[in-house]
Amino acid sequence: MEQKEIELLQAKYKLTEEEYQKYYHAANLFFTTGKESQERPKLFFVAGQAGAGKSRLIPEINKKVSYNAVILDYDIIRSMHPNFELASKQNNKDIHLALLPDADRANQEIRDYCKENKLNLIYEGTMRSTSGFVKMAKEYREAGFEIDLELMSVPKLESYTSTFLRYAMQLISKTEPRWVPKSVHDASYDNFLITLEEFERQGLYDHATVYRRGEDRPEPFYSSEGKEFKNPIEAVQFGRDTFYKNFIERFSKEYDVIYTIFSENAPTLMPYVENLKELYIAEKNNHKMQQDEYTRDN
Repeated sequence: MEQKEIELLQAKYKLTEEEYQKYYHAANLFFTTGKESQERPKLFFVAGQAGAGKSRLIPEINKKVSYNAVILDYDIIRSMHPNFELASKQNNKDIHLALLPDADRANQEIRDYCKENKLNLIYEGTMRSTSGFVKMAKEYREAGFEIDLELMSVPKLESYTSTFLRYAMQLISKTEPRWVPKSVHDASYDNFLITLEEFERQGLYDHATVYRRGEDRPEPFYSSEGKEFKNPIEAVQFGRDTFYKNFIERFSKEYDVIYTIFSENAPTLMPYVENLKELYIAEKNNHKMQQDEYTRDN
């Protein structure tokens, strides 16, 4: 979509200042009501590439502060926009772009409210935008916040497959499905570590925990108080390199679910499903070669 087309699309759904203030006030109340200010508030970055399982980690983090944290969810902020239903009907494919100016402004202003009022904040993201996360960390540190990194370590193929599973579940539950192109997934996978390296270089966090996917909930395997790894970057890389074996063993079962649901409900996307199987075969063959080399060397 050309820039001019984007501007016209956004102008179609843009709120007046009076309408925006009502929208922001409602969204702010939704997220912050009942949350108490802290003498030493915390900003939790719940991070990992697309499909890493961050949403399952958020309740565990909230538990750490006795559920006294604002959990910002951009999808909810956007869905509260007064023109969301209209935009969904008219421009569903580009709804993110259509409502971006007002939704982004509300998201930023709620974050500012939390910072000014010293409310614990849980902020989920892929850390794909290094400069944005670094800027946010610095601003909150200056405001007296502790910065905690809560990080998911998940192999690349596993998280990419998870985006298909999520889309499939959304299809059958009749909720708005969220498609993640492979290029977007892979960029979030790569840039996640780049951002972590910058946080490490600038000393922008107070505590870090790294998790793997578990049966019921994410399981921590590294904490910055421990000595298993030099830093969270090393722990994340270890998990990515190590945990893929278990995923390869269960891929076929997950793929069968994906194939069945997509073929019945989204047949035009089947080429992507077939490409996913090809990626798995290549990964499995690579894993076998590594095992054979290890056996020969030992």
